[in-house]
Amino acid sequence: MTRDIHFHKHGRTLGIADAEEYERTADGFMSGVIERHTQQCQRPNRGDRLRFNTFDRRFGAEASQEPRFLRTFYKVEQGHINYHGGEQAYFGWECGRIDL
Repeated sequence: MTRDIHFHKHGRTLGIADAEEYERTADGFMSGVIERHTQQCQRPNRGDRLRFNTFDRRFGAEASQEPRFLRTFYKVEQGHINYHGGEQAYFGWECGRIDL
């Protein structure tokens, strides 16, 4: 059910056709080889593992506790990135968040 909710919320901006493709794409992004424009970090409090692609603005978060699961996967709006001072500053802000 959560996958379907996230697909309806974020699938269109990623150009994804259905919930199953959304899950496959998200899993590939989070568990695949880190691409050239992708950065990864771990949040301090819950330890979520994050990935952010600065080229196409894809963002994913995976829970670090067992069982591991994908929290979210979406394309970050450019205005949100600009608000935080650019791609590097945005990802630094995300990585340091403890207010979740």
